Amino acid sequence: ISLNMKKMMMAVMVAAFLSVISFSSCLNDNGVDYDFLDYMTVVEKNNKVCLVGDMTGLTLYPANSSVLTSLRMNDGSYYKRVYAGVKLMEQYSQTKKEYNISDLYVSYAIPYMDFNLRKDTLKGDYGFNGLNKAWARTGYVNVEFNVNVENGNTSTFYNDLHMYVTRASQDTLYTKLRYAKPVDYGQNYTVLVSFELPEYSPEYYSLQPKDDKIIIAVEAEGRHNGALQLTAPYNYSDLFN
Repeated sequence: ISLNMKKMMMAVMVAAFLSVISFSSCLNDNGVDYDFLDYMTVVEKNNKVCLVGDMTGLTLYPANSSVLTSLRMNDGSYYKRVYAGVKLMEQYSQTKKEYNISDLYVSYAIPYMDFNLRKDTLKGDYGFNGLNKAWARTGYVNVEFNVNVENGNTSTFYNDLHMYVTRASQDTLYTKLRYAKPVDYGQNYTVLVSFELPEYSPEYYSLQPKDDKIIIAVEAEGRHNGALQLTAPYNYSDLFN
């Protein structure tokens, strides 16, 4: 995907996210009683496109190609991250981890970005209005935050947003969320972004996991409250999958 195409995709996805309030009330307009809503990663397993739930941990296989329609972008590729409702074809069991699904409703696509691997080239580190929540699943660190966006212009917002690994200490991997543009009078937005962990980082090998568990700490500068930090648990072995 070209850089321009990726920027355009991100602009479309953030617009979808910012309009979630108006769409979420329509979840059951088609008469389907969804079994649950979850944040999900779209992946390929066993040569099939499927979804892996963040909160449920379930792997979900669409029963037919029509179920995948709402996952497709205009160029025919699939969104990587979505918040969606699903209808299971089988009775839920606490011991079962894979299901076929008969229906899927994508409430919104989640903007996603790669970790920045050239942090030494960045200039500017300006404050966020707040960090709200963070969690890590399936190779992504997900962060919801508040930030001023100049003139509400989300089309260029991601050019100035970066996340990267800074250090490792004992069982904690420290990351930095950085906003490289000063916006004092822009409109305050609440934004959720999924940052894809790098396949390799030398800090991974300095970690000391406890029963395969590590902590991912997200640090950022606050506009009014100084340093901000959130933490999220993660499986150490998943860093290498």
